[in-house]
Amino acid sequence: HVDLSDNMLSGAIPQEEFMNLHNLRMFNVSVNSLSGGLPDVSKLPMLEVFSASTNSLRGELPHFERDSNMRFFDVSKNLMHGTIPPLHVQMSWVLFDVSGNSLSGELLPVEFPRTLRVFSVGNNNLNGSIPLTFGKLPYVEHLDFSSNKFTGMLPSTVMRKPSLRYFNASRNTLEGELPQSFYQGEKERSAMKLSELDVSHNRLT
Repeated sequence: HVDLSDNMLSGAIPQEEFMNLHNLRMFNVSVNSLSGGLPDVSKLPMLEVFSASTNSLRGELPHFERDSNMRFFDVSKNLMHGTIPPLHVQMSWVLFDVSGNSLSGELLPVEFPRTLRVFSVGNNNLNGSIPLTFGKLPYVEHLDFSSNKFTGMLPSTVMRKPSLRYFNASRNTLEGELPQSFYQGEKERSAMKLSELDVSHNRLT
């Protein structure tokens, strides 16, 4: 485990040295002043947790293959660009946070890992619709799509998940109505754990 978070480190993460850490399971350099590109964290076979939030890192997100052990990936509040790669359905993802970057493109409507609990892509330049496949996640708790350019309808199947606690799709261009099935039905409402819902600054009717 390597934890260097919340310091005043600058410069780049040493690529060659990092890739030699074959037994590394957790790497945390969040809240520093690091720059340069991300090392190819998908190539380290044992790595489960990678956090580099709140730095000035640039480049594209890595593509994780099915044999990767990554579970917690947080590069929020950086300068990352490019698209968001699909999360392999057979991986044991728990948290994926790339909010506060300059990512673009659409979220692919593919199956997501059933273990996923936190998915945050707020404050980017993403477009297209919010995939309904999020509604198939049995344990999802936190979804943040805010401050992007998403269009289309609110994903009613996603918002009704009994496990969901936080849903934020504010500051987009979403249209239509709040789905009736979301707020009707006493049995369904009593099973919900949702404590924060923000769909402000859209085009809802």
